[in-house]
Amino acid sequence: MPHFIAKLPAKTTMPDSGFALDFKLESGAFKLPSIRSPHIALIAMPYTYQSSARFCFLHEITRECDVLLKCVKSLRPTPIGIAKDALSRLSAHYEVLQDNLSVSSSKQQVSSAFLLGEREILDLVAREASALGSRQSTESKARFDSTILEIGFGSGRHILHLARQNPNALVLGLEIHTPSIEQVLRQIEILRLENLYLSCLDARVFLSCAPNHSLREIYIHFPVPWNKAKHRRVLNGKLLQEALRVLDLAGMLEFRTDDREYFNDVLEEASALESTAPKSLCVRRSINESQAITSKYEARWLRQSKDIYTIIVRPDSRGNASGDSSKGFEQDSSADVIVDSPTTLESSAQNFAFSFDEKLVKSLLAKVLEAESSADGFVRLSRIADWLCAQKFVLDSSDLDFGKLDFGLSVTKDSGTESALESKAGLKPESSARGFLRIVDMYASSTARRFALLVSFGDFAYPCSRLVLFAESGQGCYLPEPPIPTQLNYKAHALFVRILTQVLERL
Repeated sequence: MPHFIAKLPAKTTMPDSGFALDFKLESGAFKLPSIRSPHIALIAMPYTYQSSARFCFLHEITRECDVLLKCVKSLRPTPIGIAKDALSRLSAHYEVLQDNLSVSSSKQQVSSAFLLGEREILDLVAREASALGSRQSTESKARFDSTILEIGFGSGRHILHLARQNPNALVLGLEIHTPSIEQVLRQIEILRLENLYLSCLDARVFLSCAPNHSLREIYIHFPVPWNKAKHRRVLNGKLLQEALRVLDLAGMLEFRTDDREYFNDVLEEASALESTAPKSLCVRRSINESQAITSKYEARWLRQSKDIYTIIVRPDSRGNASGDSSKGFEQDSSADVIVDSPTTLESSAQNFAFSFDEKLVKSLLAKVLEAESSADGFVRLSRIADWLCAQKFVLDSSDLDFGKLDFGLSVTKDSGTESALESKAGLKPESSARGFLRIVDMYASSTARRFALLVSFGDFAYPCSRLVLFAESGQGCYLPEPPIPTQLNYKAHALFVRILTQVLERL
């Protein structure tokens, strides 16, 4: 992770303000001390990527003998060169002791139109699926004849091969490992590919939001087995069902692994689905089946004489000669195989608005900044922040029964405290919860005239993190971009708004 360590300044204003240094940031940048931890401050450094103005978020951590500047891990940008550039610009204001900010390779500075944000990649899939669905129309604007997805493409050998072998197909790659994304972006440029797009969106979120029958092929090669923490696996029964919904009737999912336990578990899940729909779903397995391209990990396992296991799942074993997947699917669809209707981005965006009432934003900001500027008010504000950040608000599929919060202002540590807090917070037992909301930290500055909260929320299996920023204009927004409009994300947003309303009442 990019960072630098600097000397402590001769004069610090650390105890109350959270500022280790007093200097003027560049235009557009701002700095907010943490309400809970006076030795931590949030710094937002502006940058432009693909003609879009954005922020790189950094933490300034004042320690006993030095100051550490690093990215906020949950909000780190891609490519990593963006973070290195932001830290390098900021380091001009410090006496740096050590850093790792040198650009070690050109790919760290890639600015590519083929790297898409979370909503961008879902929008692209939705547009192509919609255009292909109306292919008989003379107004069809589909750029590609089908869509192929690889989940966790690693070094990129296989996905680059897919893109070159299928020039008329839209090839998508999802990967959460930033160096892998940067490496493949560089190869896209070198090979002059025009049909391969990448994103660091979690594959489970992508499949939950993608339209029905929008993909022709899905590849999942050598994911981490997580045999001791199977809930962390990419491919499980839930994702397999989503994949069958998203696949074209004549499509297929290919899973390859060197791990026998993972292979057995996926085979069991696939076979259970096959048994419920024997006339449509087809599951095929093989061991040490050769392929046209060998990935980096497969080559490693082969050198170690390990077996390679393959599972191929097809929604319909007969295929579809007409090429019209929607007809065959409607005739042969099975309720046991096709799960809940998809939450496509197009329909969700119309119903889910991650917005904040202007009056709430202005009132809350004014009261927070007023409290932050006085000793008594700051103590009260920090106690509210401490209590909120200690909670994990959990969500289930039902409507929330959300009561008044105590905020820890008059709580004593007796035997009934925990249950009392849970009832007041409207919390659900975690065993029955589907999602959660957690406030990680709160920041405010009367100088910058801003108030921000770092939050994590959504599904337990694949949470998202955002900085929620409130400004004097009355605007409240999620940064670096709005959340994907899933039902759990929207429930978390609705709960978050209600929490903020009660914070306002308490200040």
